[in-house]
Order: sequence, then structure tokens, then C-alpha cells
Amino acid sequence: MANVTLEDITQAMSKYLVMRPDISIALRLALAVPVSFRWSDRPLWMMLVGGPATGKSELLSLLMRANCVYWIDDLSPKAFMSGFRDDKHEEKTNERKEVSISQYLLGKTLLMPDMTRLLTKGTDSESVMNQLRLAYDGQYKGGYGNDNVQTMIGMFNILAACTGAIDRMTANSVSLGERFLYFRFKGLSDDQKQQIAECAAARSKRVKDSHNSAAVLVTRFIETSRFVEPGLTADCVRTLARLAVFVAAFRPQQHHDWSGQMAAPPQEEGPGRVALQFGNLARGLAAVRRSKIVEAVDTDIVKRIAVSSMPDGRRRTIKLLVEGYYDHGHTVCKYDVMDCLRVAEKEAEGMLYSLFHIGVVERTNVARGGLQYSWVLGERSRELIESCELVEEFLDHHW
Repeated sequence: MANVTLEDITQAMSKYLVMRPDISIALRLALAVPVSFRWSDRPLWMMLVGGPATGKSELLSLLMRANCVYWIDDLSPKAFMSGFRDDKHEEKTNERKEVSISQYLLGKTLLMPDMTRLLTKGTDSESVMNQLRLAYDGQYKGGYGNDNVQTMIGMFNILAACTGAIDRMTANSVSLGERFLYFRFKGLSDDQKQQIAECAAARSKRVKDSHNSAAVLVTRFIETSRFVEPGLTADCVRTLARLAVFVAAFRPQQHHDWSGQMAAPPQEEGPGRVALQFGNLARGLAAVRRSKIVEAVDTDIVKRIAVSSMPDGRRRTIKLLVEGYYDHGHTVCKYDVMDCLRVAEKEAEGMLYSLFHIGVVERTNVARGGLQYSWVLGERSRELIESCELVEEFLDHHW
């Protein structure tokens, strides 16, 4: 049986799905996450973020049949540790067995094609996300009122998709230490919308057969292929390290108390964790291409991930500042941010001051919009963006 290639999967998907550039990149990311676990000792958690009906869940559903994937649509606060044991199992075997999904996850990839449902469950979603933070490091121990102590030891990857609802939870999760990398789908052009609509209108029952064929190919690709761990050149290592330093400098968020006031000044995170994630991701992307070495085509996708891993409002504000400095040669005022993000004046000011607190922007005496001062990218921020070659990424007009 011939080895399945990335091109085989792409060709099968093109029979029922418009393979626009973002879908092609997302496919490589979706395959890279489970593949990277073959040689990595640390987990890789990837979130695909896009609007409704943009192909996220359709893409991830192709991985459901793989044995190295554990598919689930929802999680409860007791999913990882319930506090209960399987008494019948203990009576029969005299072995302790805890009732939770943890036993099925270790060493696998947790697949959630639509995580938006979880993110809209209020305090339950916050509890689940906090448990995930602890599980990321591979050790999680919980005590319960029924005199039962449960311990989870081991790691698992996560591959999930959701809408922009994730940004409502990002502030606190980032201030506590972000674990996810994000890939954000770009907005659809008018031509792409027309192509997608025509493809959907022409669908028939045969589409299910095409989807099944693609799913079979994906399963064979993940489970039967012999992957060799790709190497990293010194240049690639430096590129990934610079990108990690960029994310660590631009991603920190302020943590607010119940009244909305800043509880503590933001702290810049260390680049170690995200650098490790970028290294694992780059190797996974290269392996999916059957390459023995990480190349520029892989690090270019990591650059996209680096920019996407900031909360959307902050990402768009920085884009506005980059455009102002490099494209138009002018500063940015709060009214520009209000127009860009479609937010109220207070929220726009808060966005600029949050960037000011972490040293990304500086205030200048150049008056704009009737104000005494405006804002510009700080010198260190410009150096980081330029050293990572991210200027063109921020100037992309298809956001």
C-alpha cells in the first residue's frame, strides 16, 4: 500500500470543499499536532479560530477516526478528575480505577471540533480551562471531600476549533500563563464567499462519500506513515527564538478585579514555553511535508501563529500602529482605535494603556484628533517586529 501524501489528502478534500489558502495551512497544522507527539516530550495545544461556517469543524472532523485521537464535543469541570472510583472494577481486580477521561487522553490528541460551546458555559468553562492549565505540565493532583485523592500523570495534545468567543476568556488565561497557540482564519474575500456558496449549493449525498474518503486518507497518513524527526538549522533556531521573544513581549495582559480596575501591573512572560511550542510545531509541519529539515515554508506558518496568538483586539490595535508607522508615517490616537475595533472611547483608551504598560507603545506630543498627545510603536517593539520579519504580516490587508 502506497504511502499517503499531503497532496492526496488535499485532492480528496477539494472534491467537496473550497481549498482556500487558510484551509490548506489549517490542514497542515491539524496533521502536525498529532504527528509532533512522536518525538516531543512536551504537549502542543493548537486552537483554530474563525467565524461560523468557515470550515474549521469540517476540517477537524477528518481526524476523528485516528486511534491517536480522542474526540469529544464538551467537557465538564469533573471531566479530568471526578472524585469517584470504579468500585466494581476494584472488587473484581483489586486494582484502583478512577472514573474520568484522563485515562483515555494520555499520549493522545484531544480533539474538540467546536469548543465554542464550552466557552459559553460561564464559571464551568473557567473551571475547565484552569484544569487544563494544570494538566499541561503533565501532573495534576486533586483532593475531594469523599476522602479520595486522584492524580493524573502524563501529557496529551489538544487540537480545537472555536469562534472569536475565545477572546472573551483570553485576558485572564494569558495573565495566568497561556498554553494555547492560535491560528486565526483571515476574512473571506467576495470571490471566496461566492465560491463557497456555489460549492455548498451544489452539494449532494455524494459529498459524504468524498468526506469519508478524505477521512480514511487522514487516518492512514497519521497512523501508518513512518515519520523522521526533522532537524533544525541554526538559522531556524534563531528565527523561532526571536518569534518566541516577540510573543512573550506582546502577549501579556492586565489582570482586572471584579470592579474592572487593574489588580496588578502586567508581567512579561518568559519565552521558554512558547519557544518549545514553536520548535515542536515547526518540526511537525516539516514532517507532514516529508522533509528531513525545517525550512522557511514551515517557519513562515509559525510567524502567522506568532501574530495570531495575541488576543484579537490587541492584534488589530498593533496592526493599526504598524500601518501608521510604516505605511502612513503618522501616529495613532484613541479615535483611530475606536474606528478600527468598533468600541467605545473608554475601551479604546484601555487598549492603548495596556500596551503602554508593557512597553509596546509610547506617548508622543504630536497632537491628533484634538488631543494633546497620540501613540506610536516603541523603539523596542519596532526592533522586535523587524527582526522577526513581521512587518508584511501586520500590513496584510486581508485580516
